[in-house]
Amino acid sequence: MKHYKILSPIVLLWAVIALSTCSEPEKAKPEITQLVPAEGQVGDEVYIQGTNFATASVVLFGTTESSIVTKTDTEMLTVVPAGLPPGNTTVAVVADGGTSATMSFTVLETKPVDPKTDPIIDEVVATKNITDQLLLLRGKNFSTATKVMFGGTQADIATATSKVVTVIIPSDLAVGNYSVKVKTSVGISEGKTFEVVST
Repeated sequence: MKHYKILSPIVLLWAVIALSTCSEPEKAKPEITQLVPAEGQVGDEVYIQGTNFATASVVLFGTTESSIVTKTDTEMLTVVPAGLPPGNTTVAVVADGGTSATMSFTVLETKPVDPKTDPIIDEVVATKNITDQLLLLRGKNFSTATKVMFGGTQADIATATSKVVTVIIPSDLAVGNYSVKVKTSVGISEGKTFEVVST
């Protein structure tokens, strides 16, 4: 007759503890690599680039929360929240894996748009809504334009006059909608929606 050894209560207890601790691996902590732009007025859009944003729930400007407009695992769009005083603050991302390290951000004093000096986009004209194609922006006060921003991606100006800016749609953009803005020596225009339909 075979004899079976009965496990002691202590061994059984250790087995239960071992099984209970074999849970899912910890979620990765979010990490910010860049803020585009790194300064802005209350209400301005800010693109946050980095990693492990898929489970992000909120963005912190100092201790003030801001909602997430859109997000992927590597980029998200938020806005500078109301109530922040002008000056330096920090930005952090809160996700399931924890809170990211902070990155510096400057809150600018809110000023009304000056149609005589501030860049203003009236129309976005594309030959094709495809990357590496020419994009034309019609508006005003573009003479000192330096960059065109496609969401969080910046592109160099091809040509610029006071009323027209041309730029090549960046090759690294994915299919989707982008807020296009013109950056000049005076400031950054309000965004116009542009859709990339193919790459």
